[in-house]
Amino acid sequence: MGPKVKVSCEHKRVRIQTLFSEGYGTKEICQKVQVSPSTVRRWRNKKQFTDRKRSGRPRVLSPTTKRQIKSKMYRKCGASVRKTARILNSTPRYMNKNKNISKSTVHNYLKTTKWGKTAYRSQKKTLLSKKNVQDRLKFGQLVEETGFLTPGTRGQKLRANILFTDETWIELHGQGHSQNRRYRTEERIDVPPILRPKHSLKIMVAGGFCAGGVTQLHVVPQGQTINANYYQTKILPTYTQAMSSGIFSSRNNIVFQQDGAPAHTAKSTMKILEDEFETVWGKGVWPGNSPDLNPIENLWSILKDSAYQDPLPTTRQELQARFQTTWNSLPVDLLQKLAQSFKTRVDQMMTNDGGHTTY
Repeated sequence: MGPKVKVSCEHKRVRIQTLFSEGYGTKEICQKVQVSPSTVRRWRNKKQFTDRKRSGRPRVLSPTTKRQIKSKMYRKCGASVRKTARILNSTPRYMNKNKNISKSTVHNYLKTTKWGKTAYRSQKKTLLSKKNVQDRLKFGQLVEETGFLTPGTRGQKLRANILFTDETWIELHGQGHSQNRRYRTEERIDVPPILRPKHSLKIMVAGGFCAGGVTQLHVVPQGQTINANYYQTKILPTYTQAMSSGIFSSRNNIVFQQDGAPAHTAKSTMKILEDEFETVWGKGVWPGNSPDLNPIENLWSILKDSAYQDPLPTTRQELQARFQTTWNSLPVDLLQKLAQSFKTRVDQMMTNDGGHTTY
């Protein structure tokens, strides 16, 4: 079959009248011209074939202008309606016609399109080296072979026995999420400023979780560096105590996960972990620069957001108490959902050939 030829509306209308004058009925004309019966009845006795001039305000944007807007804004980082309107107004096409297009016109057009209705922010992702990608793929193959990606009950039980651990910094006067700090008011002058000291107070916390619950949240003292000795004597005991705290259904088949921080990968640390846990995903197993594979990052986000809930904490002690309360009140169904999301994270990573996931 040859290519499908598009037939104009005027041509169809002429053919409708021609077939009607030759004695064809409405049903037969519909089959020959491929139009509805109402279209045949509307045009079979009319004397003109073109549309009448439409009433109302003419269209501001021509098809050419719409194509130009899309070429300048579609999947272009940093493109704005203001810049696009300014660029269009400086083109010879608009200058010769002595016409101007406003930013609101461009914005209103974007709202009618599927691609321009919502402007998404770029996510900040860690730059992955070639070795990082290879390690991620190797790790994905390992967990697939050991059954952690199995969709059935067996896979769910295996994922529920993973103890995800990490440390993170939290600022007392952090910038927070700029999109959430919005105020609805009559005047901009009514918006209170965000007051931040020149040197904000930072707190480092360490913790872990599995599908059954969380470990104790350890707050690192101010000025303390996490070296191998501190990690082994202060932080690791909170993880080993969790094995007998009831958050695991059994002490067997528990998997301990940690990243490649120097305190984690010390030989003395690895010796302790291998004696305590049956399986350790640490140095040589857990890939570097892979926070998107660790669901505990979602818990850190919840913890950080709690710092901005009223009443705002004003001291280090108040901030620690806020974090402890938030950490100990995390619902179990959330923990179960995050633990089971490990399968989706690894599946996405493998689909992207070791690249980033959407997490």
